[in-house]
Amino acid sequence: MTTRRRWRPTRAASNNPSKATLTEALVADGIIVAPAGSTLLGAVTAVRESGRVRGRAELALRFTRLRTDAVTYD
Repeated sequence: MTTRRRWRPTRAASNNPSKATLTEALVADGIIVAPAGSTLLGAVTAVRESGRVRGRAELALRFTRLRTDAVTYD
């Protein structure tokens, strides 16, 4: 999955819209659920900035829609 924008924890906020594209097919039990290139739509759910000395920033996303070709699933 790739996002279409660079995320900066200092600028990201909960509920900011998010969009990503599947780089590989999504497979469940050997069945392709969504092909590569499908779009995921959702929002940022949590943001944590990195510490000054150590630690990594964290960004949590929740996707609520899946768009494949001309069909959108909620």
